[in-house]
Amino acid sequence: MSQGVKVQLVERDNGFERAMKATLELGELAALVGIFEGSVMGMFGKDVPPSKIDYPIALYGGLHEFGSDGGKVPEKAWMRKGLDKNRADYDRLRASLLAMVQDGRLTPEKALQSLGVRAQKDIRESVEFVNWTNSKGEPVSGLVDTTALRNSIQVEVRKGERVVIGRTR
Repeated sequence: MSQGVKVQLVERDNGFERAMKATLELGELAALVGIFEGSVMGMFGKDVPPSKIDYPIALYGGLHEFGSDGGKVPEKAWMRKGLDKNRADYDRLRASLLAMVQDGRLTPEKALQSLGVRAQKDIRESVEFVNWTNSKGEPVSGLVDTTALRNSIQVEVRKGERVVIGRTR
């Protein structure tokens, strides 16, 4: 007489569902890093001249990032420089943070905030006081005359249009 073998199928979720949910949620989230609307020099700088207290810092930052027509103010690419030099580090950090999200050790929002704070640090460090020359070889004043530009770089995490983690200064 042969004996039958009893087979029982047991399905266990070892975190796959949670990992998939967390990964999909990342697609709806964004970390914004930069100078936000409404930022003025007086909010972030020290020793800002009274004539520049209400000056929109994004105009100043954009002018120095991209330069002016005619080259009177040369392109300095200070934001892009800060990000580009650390691309490999961002890839490693992103992979590490994703693993932490998938393991349930970190929320997707906090992971993006961490990535944004790293980008914020790198951009701030790329702001230098340097004397530049324009397209005609003439000296042009440096990028930083107060701490306003460096300090105005902030991080915000959004889900769609809704802010889920407010600005990190």
